Amino acid sequence: MSFASPDRWMWLLIALPILALYILRTRLRRQRVATLLFWDQVFDQKRQRSWWQRLRHWVSLLLQLAFLLLVVAALVDPLWEGEGNQARQVVIVVDNSASMAAATASGPTRFDQARDQALAVLAAVRDGDEVALVTAGSSVRVPVGMTDFTPAVRDAIRALKPTDGPSRALEAVAAARRLTRAPEHRSIVLISDACFDGAEQLQTIDDVDWIAVGEATDNLAVTQLALRRSLVDPIGYAALIEVENFGETAVSSRLTIELAGELVDVIPLNIDPGQSWRKTITGASAEGGLLRVSLNHRDGLSIDNEAIAVLPKRPRIPVLLVTAEPSLYLESVLGAIPLVDLTVTTTAPPQAPRGGFMMLHRIVPESLPSGAVFAIDPQGDSDAWKRGRPLEQAMIAEQASGSPLLPHVRLTNVALPGASELLMGDDAESLLVEAGGATLMASRVRGDDRLIVLAADLEGSDLPLRIAFPVLMTNAVNWFLGRTGELQPALRTGRLAEIPIGGSTYPAWQWLDPTGRAAAASVADEKAVIGPVDHVGIVELRPLRSQDAPQPNPPAKSQTPSNSPSTGPSPEPSSESITLAVNLCDRGESDLKPRLEPRPQPISIAGSGRRSLWFYLACAALGLITAEWFLYQRRVVG
Repeated sequence: MSFASPDRWMWLLIALPILALYILRTRLRRQRVATLLFWDQVFDQKRQRSWWQRLRHWVSLLLQLAFLLLVVAALVDPLWEGEGNQARQVVIVVDNSASMAAATASGPTRFDQARDQALAVLAAVRDGDEVALVTAGSSVRVPVGMTDFTPAVRDAIRALKPTDGPSRALEAVAAARRLTRAPEHRSIVLISDACFDGAEQLQTIDDVDWIAVGEATDNLAVTQLALRRSLVDPIGYAALIEVENFGETAVSSRLTIELAGELVDVIPLNIDPGQSWRKTITGASAEGGLLRVSLNHRDGLSIDNEAIAVLPKRPRIPVLLVTAEPSLYLESVLGAIPLVDLTVTTTAPPQAPRGGFMMLHRIVPESLPSGAVFAIDPQGDSDAWKRGRPLEQAMIAEQASGSPLLPHVRLTNVALPGASELLMGDDAESLLVEAGGATLMASRVRGDDRLIVLAADLEGSDLPLRIAFPVLMTNAVNWFLGRTGELQPALRTGRLAEIPIGGSTYPAWQWLDPTGRAAAASVADEKAVIGPVDHVGIVELRPLRSQDAPQPNPPAKSQTPSNSPSTGPSPEPSSESITLAVNLCDRGESDLKPRLEPRPQPISIAGSGRRSLWFYLACAALGLITAEWFLYQRRVVG
């Protein structure tokens, strides 16, 4: 057997003064008394005592010497067979991901159990060992690097908080290896519920000891909320909702859908074990607001029972119709598009309305206006197109199906009498082509300028009578405004996100997470990179003005409970700010069944499956000193 600190055997010299105190006899004081009659009776009683009582002083001496021996033996820190005498490097990896917030059968959450286990591992390290703490929640963090000052690690463990993000356990193990210097003296302890994808790899990793917390638990979760703008309705939206049952029994529940605090629908659910339910809902909202879907169901994890998405407010769209003669049909079609503010004039200004577009009907100005322009049946040439040969009986034979201008539009075999061939540059895209190969409709993008040209006489064809034409006009509105049909997607916790901020003049941006903590955003190529976000809720991305001082770490607001998205007050957004929704929506975290079975043997801290020997020696010393007090010190010497 070896010892970590053999020099501490010198403390055995304390036995010398203990022996001296027992060997020295106390000098009796002489005292005159009136008679010895009563003293003789006392001495007679003392002579009748047993030999055990006469030897109790020696028993006390032996017990105290044994106590001293055990205490000194604990101080020298004896090592089990196979343990080295060199200082160890122990890295405690605590999984604080979303699934660790699930409650256990005994009451506390898995994370509470993990924190207690981490403190137990810390208590088992020896003096001189180095310890580090790593968390494996929405992102890998190192609260305490390698240090031999265990109180700092203990305080950091007690201060740990769970996150709402997916587990990064394997990445945290890799970070733990980088923290250590000597692999032969390294010990990595992962405390996790193993409810993450790739947990099976822990069985093949030799230098990691896994402490299992929690047990398999049923759970019903919202696993997807995808939102997009309708391509046929400027104020419409479509939301794809997915709910999955990760339990062992069938579940009956209700799904509640709310928009801007108003109830939209309540859908009853009946989902078999291991099955999912999907549905696409549609609606319209010019005012926007929060779209919230929630499950009326109590299960192992509550933060995945709700998901939110942000519907932005739709701005008004200015449209300028330039025509020499009234066109009631065009005015009716444009006026029927929601949010369109239509103005009719006979003269084309040099600039199309900002945030809208200009429609030229049979008018060709000397210089094509900048911005978004839609030319219908132009009666002349311009610097962007030329009219070719007239087509008396043009029949559309082909359309560009991949163009964002033609979804939900089918114009093949539609006759356009009185149309003309359209000649444009190589940077233009042909949208409608007649049977002879002539282009009838084309689009072009040059910088910030967008152009659509339709060389057809609306009054002489049946195109205005078809439902496809209003849809085409709606597609044109979305295309001019740069809309592809996608809304700002809901983010997922634990991931970085690129948010477009094109056209912004602010060089610096910051984002506020659902708890109110501010952090700087990385800005490049007209995009701001934020994240990873630790909690579900609402995130605000806003520019920093010159008078605003950067605040990467302001005082934290009251922590929003991690079991529900944040709905409390947030900082007053500016007109340039962007509001984003953050959800869990992670099958790996919502499935509360461990991916592998716990190891039957206890974990090994630096090669030992037991506590350090000094712990058992200290317990034995405590037992001896208690026995010595009970046998001697508490008795009154007669």
